[in-house]
Order: sequence, then C-alpha cells, then structure tokens
Amino acid sequence: MLRLAPSSRSVMRGALQIAAELLTGGQCTWETMPWSALRIQHMDALRSELADRYAAATANRMLAAVRGTMRAAWELGQLDTDSYQRALSTRSVRGETLPRGRAISQGELRALFGACLRDRDKQGNLTMRGRATLHSWRCCMAQACGGRRPRPSM
Repeated sequence: MLRLAPSSRSVMRGALQIAAELLTGGQCTWETMPWSALRIQHMDALRSELADRYAAATANRMLAAVRGTMRAAWELGQLDTDSYQRALSTRSVRGETLPRGRAISQGELRALFGACLRDRDKQGNLTMRGRATLHSWRCCMAQACGGRRPRPSM
C-alpha cells in the first residue's frame, strides 16, 4: 500500500476489505486475509461475485487491488510465479454504464414547454417559474451537448 498515493490508500483498503469478506464469508479482514494463498479459482469466484454486485468499473477496481496485493506477495517470495501468473489471468469485468435518467419523448417535451409557456401572470408575461424551468432545460441541453451555460434571457 505504501506505493500508492495517500489519497488512493483508503480506497484500495476498502476494496481489499470487501474482497476479503467475500472470499472468506466475513471471516477475514484485509489485514488478516492470506492473500498469498489465493489461486485462479478464488480470483474467478471473486470476479463473478463482484460482477453480480457492482458496476464494472467498481468491480475492476477491486480486482486491481487484489492483483496488486498478490504482486506484493509474489515480490516477497510468498507466492510462486506460476500461481501468480495464473491468478493474474482472470479477466476484467465487462459492462457498460447507461447514462442517468431516461429518454424523453417528443410528446413529453411538447407538454413541458407548453406548460412553461402557458405559465403567465395577469399581464401575459411568463412567470418566474416558467422562465426558471425553460432556463434549467437550456442549461441541461447545453451541458449535454458540450456547450456553455446559456445566459438567462430577461
């Protein structure tokens, strides 16, 4: 762990804690886990469990933490080269992250804009609520398209 940046140590420690608990049914902590005893079948089981429970990026970060720990065990002579190489051959978790939210239909957009444009005061001007909603939508669209935040129209 000393090779890691101080900001990464707690993240990796947490990843190792979860891995140790999954591998031993909660019997070991990251500090008491016999990392040098892991073999490919343990890594494959861990990969499968992580893939079921976490997003691909999170599962891969946890696998990377275990691989790093196994490398340290190998460098210290606690793990033979063949076992180390086989354990490293465990594939990463594949997956895709869907964007947040959902697709909005044209009908829903028309209804939203219609409601905003109908939200007028007694003089026929758009209310602050209607303007705020339209401005929020423009900001979201600008961010989604990579543009700058639009200036509010008065």
